[in-house]
Amino acid sequence: MVDIQRALDVSGAPVAASAPNPVYAAFDRWLASAQGRQYTGASTKHSPGHAGLVIGIMVALVVVIGALIAAILVTRARRRGRPGLGGPGPQPTAS
Repeated sequence: MVDIQRALDVSGAPVAASAPNPVYAAFDRWLASAQGRQYTGASTKHSPGHAGLVIGIMVALVVVIGALIAAILVTRARRRGRPGLGGPGPQPTAS
């Protein structure tokens, strides 16, 4: 079992807030090596025209999903008879 309180106790390994992050430092060293440079060079070869197309598609997708969710919510509200959302509202009952 894992003791959550012990796992999250930061007093066991005090680190100053201004101390460099060892994980990021190791990544920066790797990125500066020959192996890391082969990945940084490949990522800069993308055409800037494709980025705009991808963003446009993502925005259109979000708009379509939002419209579908709104349509579903309005349809449900009409079925339940909630006033103000285009439904007939509650009907008066005869006593």
